[in-house]
Amino acid sequence: MDLVRQLWERVNRRAPFKWSVGPKTQKSLRALLPSLSDDFFNGDKEDLNRRLRPALSNAFQSGDAEAANLASWVVRKWGGISQLKEESLTAWLTVLGDFSSNRVASFIEINGTNRISSWSKILAFVDYKNHAVYDSRTSVALNCALQTLQYPDRFAMPESRNKVVAPARKRLMAQPDIGRQLGYLEYLEFLRAVVACDLANSLLDAEMVLFQNAKVVAAKYLNPEE
Repeated sequence: MDLVRQLWERVNRRAPFKWSVGPKTQKSLRALLPSLSDDFFNGDKEDLNRRLRPALSNAFQSGDAEAANLASWVVRKWGGISQLKEESLTAWLTVLGDFSSNRVASFIEINGTNRISSWSKILAFVDYKNHAVYDSRTSVALNCALQTLQYPDRFAMPESRNKVVAPARKRLMAQPDIGRQLGYLEYLEFLRAVVACDLANSLLDAEMVLFQNAKVVAAKYLNPEE
């Protein structure tokens, strides 16, 4: 657990959570889930992010809306990945089916890290207690910390358009490949270890810390003297 604590010390820079759900995104979710209360979207961004997961998880499980529509909202609207192709979403949901543990495990094995920024969002909303979003920010933040610790393993890094995260990713990828490439299962293992060490209350809280601090961590990696 020493490595977990050392990594966490380097990625948790106490940056405020800023991921917002704007009026258009809210409206599109209300169209899918009209049962949401009028004040559901009130409060700060961090609390709203915590409320979204169980609300959509319940909808996925109860069939309040079609799974495809909910999954599309999660990836395209909430996640901002508007270029997701309909055929990709349909193929994923066909394999995932009822989201049983066996189906999810098979899906993860089949897909590896291909399009992980998209499909991990779906898993994180369907089963937020056991899954989390894996994207360029979370992976780059962890790899920056691993690099500063001179630990050889690296998480696979999806491409990024962020002006701070993308250059850090480029520099990390230029480093010699001397360790294992880690993926989604290792990512979940790390987040569970963070919770077990009482460094975060849940996988979602641990994910949010990685996401909200990624730009700070990347900037420090790129300019360690600043």
